[in-house]
Amino acid sequence: MINKIKYFLTIVTMLIAIAGCRVSAINSQWLNYNSIPSDFAPKPISDKNSFIILKTGQNIPVNEIKYSTEQKGKRPFVLTADGKQYSTENVASFQVDKNNYFVGFDNKFYRRLIEGKISVYGLDISKTSEGRNGIMQSNWATYYYYTKVDNNLKELFNIKDVSSVVSDCPLAKSMVEGPYMNVYSKLKKSNNQLIYNAFSIYNNGCK
Repeated sequence: MINKIKYFLTIVTMLIAIAGCRVSAINSQWLNYNSIPSDFAPKPISDKNSFIILKTGQNIPVNEIKYSTEQKGKRPFVLTADGKQYSTENVASFQVDKNNYFVGFDNKFYRRLIEGKISVYGLDISKTSEGRNGIMQSNWATYYYYTKVDNNLKELFNIKDVSSVVSDCPLAKSMVEGPYMNVYSKLKKSNNQLIYNAFSIYNNGCK
């Protein structure tokens, strides 16, 4: 009987732990990485469609930019502009087709999703590894980060992180705090604009 009770308590504990994990990693659905809501899209920093800005401050207008976050071993990322390659160590930022602006941190480029007192960035990473059958395969993952005041890049891992980042703005915090399923329900009803709205309120002086 005692063993049955211990077994039951173990199962309950595991279920509680699993439920707690549902305050899980932010995914592309939460921030619409590939489709930023038009009401919250950052304004282009230049009328030029595409350009790169070197760390020297030089602005180079270009017609075509190719950049991939596919990481193979320790090879540095490379950006190609009009056929010429630039190491990410030398590029500060670049813009593609006026709508997509990327900023360099630690020699990787993060797409800016939100600009303001809190700026939010997204990073797609593809890592190539050998599968069980010996065939090489690529796995994509999207990560989200923010900068605030000190301009140091920090990861937004889950909705609790979002709540913590906007904690000094009660109105914004109230939108993203609470049980996971409650927040998820609000997210769905907002057509996945909830987090953008919370950051927008914060960046607008908590109004």
